[in-house]
Amino acid sequence: MAIFIVSGADGVTQLTVDPTSNAARVSQYDTAGNRTNLAGLITNVCNTGVIAGATATGLKSLSYLWHPNTSTRRNQILRVHINQIAGSQGTQRLELYRIAAENATPGGTTGTIFEKDSGDAASLDHVQIAPTGAPTRSGAPTPYLSFDFPVGLNGNADIPPIPAIEGIDAKPYILRVSQNEGYEVVQNVISTISTAPSFNITWEWTEL
Repeated sequence: MAIFIVSGADGVTQLTVDPTSNAARVSQYDTAGNRTNLAGLITNVCNTGVIAGATATGLKSLSYLWHPNTSTRRNQILRVHINQIAGSQGTQRLELYRIAAENATPGGTTGTIFEKDSGDAASLDHVQIAPTGAPTRSGAPTPYLSFDFPVGLNGNADIPPIPAIEGIDAKPYILRVSQNEGYEVVQNVISTISTAPSFNITWEWTEL
């Protein structure tokens, strides 16, 4: 005999246990007991192209993903991939900040967002590339993630959805429904760089 768990809101079956294999099949649903449509899941990607890094000490905004409060979708960062073309001398860190507001005149350019499924709806977010007006950073500001990256290295770094130090039960980086917020990748120059490195950043995220 199969076992079913049914929503009290709309009578939709939420979980089915197969009587032969004992495998469970589930449907996602909201707090009201209504099934959510995973067919509405949108997966986006945006590549910044080459961004010139800084040489002087301090913070340089490389790119950010902005989620406006007009969006009724919840976003989850899948990956931020950073490629560096080497510079020379000096020291730097690459950092991830949560941001609370855009600059009124952000400058730079707006990236082109592609849906991985061409049948998906267009993203409600935008990616800013090499902004000259830095956004408002949340906190002190304190970066969510910060790591040394040798200036003279041609290499790659991935910001994963769940920082390894937090373990497998930690939440990924989330942008909430109807909230003005985003994430920003920053070059933090610790000591003066002789020849600036360049960066190429790829953002990947979902909206639901």
